[in-house]
Amino acid sequence: MIIKKANPCGFCSGVKGAITKVINLIEDQNIEKPLYILGYLVHNRFINDALKAKKIKVITEEDIFQIKKGTIILTAHGTPKKTINLIKSLKLNLIDATCPKVKHIHKQIEKYLKDDYQVLFLGVKNHPETKAITNNYNVSLITLDDLSFPKEKSKLVLISQSTLSYLDYQDVYEKLTLLGHNITKAETICNATYERQKAIIDAKDADLVIVVGDPLSNNTKMLAFVAKKYNNVDSIRIENIEDLNNYDLSKYQNILVTAGASTPSAIINEVLDILQNTFDKKPYKSLLNLEDYLKF
Repeated sequence: MIIKKANPCGFCSGVKGAITKVINLIEDQNIEKPLYILGYLVHNRFINDALKAKKIKVITEEDIFQIKKGTIILTAHGTPKKTINLIKSLKLNLIDATCPKVKHIHKQIEKYLKDDYQVLFLGVKNHPETKAITNNYNVSLITLDDLSFPKEKSKLVLISQSTLSYLDYQDVYEKLTLLGHNITKAETICNATYERQKAIIDAKDADLVIVVGDPLSNNTKMLAFVAKKYNNVDSIRIENIEDLNNYDLSKYQNILVTAGASTPSAIINEVLDILQNTFDKKPYKSLLNLEDYLKF
């Protein structure tokens, strides 16, 4: 059996930046405490558990009214402007950890709306990135399952959530074009998303793809989706090595291990180490601690 690691996989620059920012805030004596995160900083429960252990509280928008002092951190996915305005109106300290790639999408939407385009936003319903954008801007939300929208303007532009499949974006663009729409392409899928998906598509010899990441992570979900749809190979989604106790991998000869952009390096390396060196010694048991999840 051959075990390979996809290149690249794991943490992207946006996730690294968000984690670094929060760690620096914890250590900064000039930042008002306690620290709160409005939702999950990134979609990985191990990272969020590690931050909770450092006395960082995860809150919802409803909790904001109960906070009298401290600092609220915005997540990497973006935040509705109305929520930001609420925090400011309550005179609470605010730190923005939004991924620069997500901010770029917001700027693109603003530019096209200013130029009198109807913005078709291709996203995942109820994902925090999509929720922030649909709250902030007058866009027409379409999904991979439903491309219908009321046409309101002659100029149309197709903008995507940062973590979707770049091949699906192209497929949606072509379908809308065949329906008679003249649409401008504004490809906003994150480079990290594109590179991780392409690494799977290029791995033609793999007969199984193991995708390591959180169930809430859309870019992790898309990695498994790409493996099945475009390479027609089996895929398994796991959070850490212990999830592999539920699977029989003996029938596979070439296994590719990849991971979502919010998956800690320590988890990826532990999966690779056990599969490469102690594959036949079940049950698998993770030996990682909370501090390991914040290292990169």
